[in-house]
Amino acid sequence: MSTSPTPLESLTHNRHEQIFPMLTQEQMQVIERYGDRRRLPAGHVLFQQGQRHIDTFIIVSGSIQVERSTAIRSRIIGTFGAGMFTGDIGTLAGRAAVAAARTLTECDMIVLDEEALRTLVISEADLSELIMRAYILRRVAFIEDREGGGVIVFGSAQTGNALGLREFLARNAHPAAYFDADQHGVAAELMARFDIGAADLPAVVTPGGIVLKKPSNRALADALGLSPDNLG
Repeated sequence: MSTSPTPLESLTHNRHEQIFPMLTQEQMQVIERYGDRRRLPAGHVLFQQGQRHIDTFIIVSGSIQVERSTAIRSRIIGTFGAGMFTGDIGTLAGRAAVAAARTLTECDMIVLDEEALRTLVISEADLSELIMRAYILRRVAFIEDREGGGVIVFGSAQTGNALGLREFLARNAHPAAYFDADQHGVAAELMARFDIGAADLPAVVTPGGIVLKKPSNRALADALGLSPDNLG
């Protein structure tokens, strides 16, 4: 029995070359002027989901695996090799990563810190267009793939409307899955797992399993690494 592709799978299939472009040797030589060359062992964690101010990694040789999680499930996005690069639009702003990545094999990498990435985007028009298109499309795919990763929002029209939190997440282009306690049968089971009662709604569970009960937008932003003055 076949299953319908997820929004992430559909978008990445239709626009795969734009979302995951392959850099040429000439393009990587240009990028290397802005970054550092490093040799990393297999199993090395490049960045964790939720980590802020992460580097951008351009793979010269070897392969990496990228994974996204919620507090209840994980999904491998894919395995990426030479000529590919990490990051999405939030990387430029120092926001929390919406995925995690680690090396599968020993890898030769070009590593750009935040400042170097911004300098590259400003200085190299052709590369900037390629990178920015990929970054924007990746974030679009993450947002549309509501079950594949991000925060979980619980709400109820009877006891606590989560609309304000959902709008805040949408404005900040942050992936989220929503469960209505009155309409979604699985909501009660999930709420019990995280010790969330009707009086606690609206509530949010971060990918790391932190439960926020009736959070303000600022509290939610701090927990997700969206606050501009939160450098932790």
